[in-house]
Amino acid sequence: MTFDVFARVELERFFCRREEFGKFYCKACLVQQLSRRGTRKVSGDAWTAATEEAFLRPGRLRVSSGRPCEICKELGLSLGVERLDAEVGDQPTDWSLGSVA
Repeated sequence: MTFDVFARVELERFFCRREEFGKFYCKACLVQQLSRRGTRKVSGDAWTAATEEAFLRPGRLRVSSGRPCEICKELGLSLGVERLDAEVGDQPTDWSLGSVA
């Protein structure tokens, strides 16, 4: 597994946390959250690259243009997991990473 794929997997696992269900973040705030609350094995630059990639190829995540960021409350593009998507029994190991390859 390449480091880029590792960072993407960790980004998706971040959104599998119960406290993150239904929350959406803009790019800057997501990188800040991941740097603070994500795995320490991933650098800030790697989080930035993984976040950029996730906005372009969200896979199981969702990009929303009409939802405010959870932290800064600005309207614009934000990334997250819909509450219903997360509650239907998906586990991080079930998530397809086909968009990363």
